[in-house]
Amino acid sequence: MPGAGRGYRASGGLSIQLTPLGERVERYAPTVLAALFALGAVIEDVVSPMVTVGGRRYDRAPEAVMVIALCAAGALVALRRRPGVIGPVR
Repeated sequence: MPGAGRGYRASGGLSIQLTPLGERVERYAPTVLAALFALGAVIEDVVSPMVTVGGRRYDRAPEAVMVIALCAAGALVALRRRPGVIGPVR
């Protein structure tokens, strides 16, 4: 049926039908959330680069290293549905 969303069976034999909007939310929401958390982590590091652990103060990490690591994590989340050697296992 054209325009119908894809469905799957939930526990208990219930059939759940996703609308096109529901499919988009399911597909892109984890990527958007990961990007927002990464952005929040970078902002937190810029605003407060020192952290206190056990009474001692430490620098979290160089900003360039944090940005690279968070971009790599965001890319892995964005590519999670892609098949292949580089893509994470679903």
